[in-house]
Amino acid sequence: MYDRWQDDKLERYNYYWLHGDTVIMGWDNKEHHREVATFPHHKHTKHKKEVLCSYENTLADVLAVINNHVYGK
Repeated sequence: MYDRWQDDKLERYNYYWLHGDTVIMGWDNKEHHREVATFPHHKHTKHKKEVLCSYENTLADVLAVINNHVYGK
């Protein structure tokens, strides 16, 4: 997990959901994957070749997604 804030603005982040050493999902805003509609925000699946739009841009957002997946809430 990494995030960098300037005042109240989140400038850079990358978050990973892991199961052991396996990445389940990874979120970041590195400025690549310009083809994604939510550029620079995107997420990588465990297959790593698949890049998806991401509306989860903070750690709280990511934890909510994981919580919903694990507990169905």
